[in-house]
Amino acid sequence: MGEEITTTAAAELLGVTPRRVRQYIEGGRLKARKIGRDYLVDAGSVAAFRPRPIGNPQFGRGFRRPSADDS
Repeated sequence: MGEEITTTAAAELLGVTPRRVRQYIEGGRLKARKIGRDYLVDAGSVAAFRPRPIGNPQFGRGFRRPSADDS
């Protein structure tokens, strides 16, 4: 790993909470190493991080879910 930053600093860069950053780490979406009870996050993985879209992309705007009446 290259430069490392705290979960708080990573959260500020990503616009999320430190708890969400820890969830990303535990889910394998961000690289980090644990030191005692804290994480040091790889700055490169934060810079390359792309959040997933919110909601169900299959049923986004402009798409009407089929109903039972459409049969």
